Amino acid sequence: MILALVNIGSETEQIEYKKSIGELKEAMFSIAAILNKHQKGELYFGVKNDGTVIGQEINDESLRKVSQAIGNHIKPVIYPEIKIQQFGDRETILVRFEGSRCPYLAYNIPRIRVADEDLVMDQNTYDSMIRKRDNVDYSWEKRISKYTIDDVNKDAFLEYLRKAKEAGRIDFEDTDVKIVLDKLELTEGNCLLNAGAALFCDCGIANELQIAKFASDERLTFTDIRRYRGSVMELKKKAEQYIIDAMDWRVEFGNLTRKEIPEIPLDALREAITNSFGHRMFDSG
Repeated sequence: MILALVNIGSETEQIEYKKSIGELKEAMFSIAAILNKHQKGELYFGVKNDGTVIGQEINDESLRKVSQAIGNHIKPVIYPEIKIQQFGDRETILVRFEGSRCPYLAYNIPRIRVADEDLVMDQNTYDSMIRKRDNVDYSWEKRISKYTIDDVNKDAFLEYLRKAKEAGRIDFEDTDVKIVLDKLELTEGNCLLNAGAALFCDCGIANELQIAKFASDERLTFTDIRRYRGSVMELKKKAEQYIIDAMDWRVEFGNLTRKEIPEIPLDALREAITNSFGHRMFDSG
């Protein structure tokens, strides 16, 4: 029986096809070029240039090779989604990637997408991207998001405001969401900047928390793993509670008193978790 070939459309400035992972190096050039032009895109292994799906044999080693090539040869580092995509009876490898820390290099070469070609970037464009990336005014957290004041999680916001005032970090009396966020320079009109959205919105704006317990310090076997999305303020609470519930506690008895002592001091725990969000590169995916 002859099976009909599937065609998924032509290549574009954001979609690239490779016949197999034998074209890994060329694929890295395409990923970097698309990132430098559009900051996100898709690449398929197992598809001809005209969009005809020919498929390829796929196993864990195939996916690992793609992941390692991206990790080793795309700079700055990105963390793409890599999965098997089925078309009829044929399997392909789909790589979804994004990042805004342009310029990206593949094998130490900057390229840029023009139609379906990956051209070597000229020096002026490269220098301009470097200046823009290093300028705080263009940083990820200062860009306007698609979220507005109405999207703010009020409970997360009010808890933050209470703690900030108790700690003396905020000395004004206002409690209105827009007024406070305006004063904290987290808005542009009624829109939130990325920083404001990440902190206070239940959104997917680079906000994902993965929590796991390992069977041993070799970190090979999970005994529990969970994944959450939401605002930084809410994710921080979930991380703290997860560790508090998981770690060991001891009890000291005194004269009519009982004192529970955690394995890790809670203040140190909260600071470590807060710092992990504070130092995260949100624009790397």
